[in-house]
Amino acid sequence: MKVVSTRASDIRDIAALICENRIPENLLERVKQILPYPEIFSIKLKERIIPEIKRKTFLDSWRGMFRTTKYNEEDRRKVITELEN
Repeated sequence: MKVVSTRASDIRDIAALICENRIPENLLERVKQILPYPEIFSIKLKERIIPEIKRKTFLDSWRGMFRTTKYNEEDRRKVITELEN
């Protein structure tokens, strides 16, 4: 649901979930089961989520949302790599 809505807070949540847990192995099968138009999932990832996470200002937003200094540039790059594969 967070991928489909793509609000700013959802994108930060997605990044945190991927950073902490990686992308589930069966994600694409699950998306096909629950979404009436599964292609929307890919479109949202490519056109909204990945570009937002690639922005240099994303890291500050991500840290601010969770009020932490835990996330760093390496984490941001890790999330991007996970999403692009």
